[in-house]
Amino acid sequence: MVPRPTQRVGGLRVLAYENRENASFHRMVSETAAATGLPVTIGAIAPASRRNLMSGDRERWLRGVLPTVRERLVLNVDATDALLLCTAEELSRKYDALAGSSSDLVVGGEVRAWPRYFRYEGVS
Repeated sequence: MVPRPTQRVGGLRVLAYENRENASFHRMVSETAAATGLPVTIGAIAPASRRNLMSGDRERWLRGVLPTVRERLVLNVDATDALLLCTAEELSRKYDALAGSSSDLVVGGEVRAWPRYFRYEGVS
């Protein structure tokens, strides 16, 4: 059962999925969020000590957490390799400039996915 949505307020929250209990895996996200003043929630469906990461776990966790988030904007990032370099105000301005009043959702992705070297449609 998905929790009922809460009333949204201003601000921004960073969400990241990480099921390994060792904080060194999400150190970059945690430290850069703290340095820029961004609130961050790092969580998982179950810790790795109880069960391995399974396909769809991140999405199921996100679907359960999103309705409880009160902030107006949510930034979902990789827990292990994201650097958060903008403040909430900067990210809000960039979002507003990109989306305007016509969109509730902006989706992005990495320019270069893992593994670093791969070919897609003949391009490396």
